[in-house]
Amino acid sequence: MRRDVDSGTADAARKFIDFLSQPEQQSVFVQYGFRPVDSSINLGTVPNSPWSQNIPGANVNPLSITPPPNRATLTEIIRLWQRAS
Repeated sequence: MRRDVDSGTADAARKFIDFLSQPEQQSVFVQYGFRPVDSSINLGTVPNSPWSQNIPGANVNPLSITPPPNRATLTEIIRLWQRAS
């Protein structure tokens, strides 16, 4: 994460994230096997999604979901990325 971006670049990044978060774009992500950030999207009803094609291993409701890393782990990841750049 860069901290030295100008306001125009930051605004463009926010607009791009807003664009990618729209239901139409989230549906495209689903077609390629990604889970949407928009919880209102039904994985099984998106055309051409792995979840609507009965592909083995593509479960709408997985048996387990890996929890996100704790704060200490995230802090270390960020520290290492900053050190590498």
